[in-house]
Amino acid sequence: MIAAFGGNAYTIAAAPLLAWWVIAALAATAILVLAVGLWRRAGGVWWRTAAVAMLLAILINPSLVEEKRSPLRDVAVVLVDESPSQQIGDRSKATEAALAALTERLGHERDLDVRVIRTGKPQPGAGDDGTRLFTALGHSMSDIPRQRLAGVVMLTDGQVHDVPTGDAAVAAQELGAPLHVLLSGHPDESDRRLVVAQASSFGLVGKELPLSIRVEDLPAPPKDAQARPEGQARVTWRKDGGAPQSAMVP
Repeated sequence: MIAAFGGNAYTIAAAPLLAWWVIAALAATAILVLAVGLWRRAGGVWWRTAAVAMLLAILINPSLVEEKRSPLRDVAVVLVDESPSQQIGDRSKATEAALAALTERLGHERDLDVRVIRTGKPQPGAGDDGTRLFTALGHSMSDIPRQRLAGVVMLTDGQVHDVPTGDAAVAAQELGAPLHVLLSGHPDESDRRLVVAQASSFGLVGKELPLSIRVEDLPAPPKDAQARPEGQARVTWRKDGGAPQSAMVP
């Protein structure tokens, strides 16, 4: 039997002095003798019953065990996107402001630990494989039991490149906690992508090689939309270690 009071649990444990089958046999014999005494209305039956009950209690040797329990704290994971695109405009400042407000708000919750994970910052010598927040989330959750995960908040500015493929309901069930996304930037902003349309895989010494690049705005403007100066982009490049050059492209 288990009972809980004020965060502590009490259980009744038994350490019998004899084997259980011996105690059961003695109890059955005593009950049979007491039943015969009651049927014959013998005197002192109730005293004998109390004595038998006390003897059985001594043989069973029960004890009350108190367990002191304290609940484990839940964990909220906050992922902060530090990819290069976060340096555009005031996105980084807005992200830090949102992080400060969020951690302050979550800090008032009882039995909740807040784990802040910063990811996406370019590393020297590493290639750019996009914003991979779910990969960082998997690494940060490796030591968190699923039943203790309270929720996940992502502070980012755009598309995440490692979103789990397949059924969204299955992915949500595997995560096992609410997922929220706070986007930095402004609603009217668009993404810009630099595409290398043509580039040779090899070349001859002393010969020039053609290189074609294309700048794309996402989402793409309508076909009948007029070109605007603010729709242009400045591309800067460096050739053979020389001085940087730049030009405006549509």
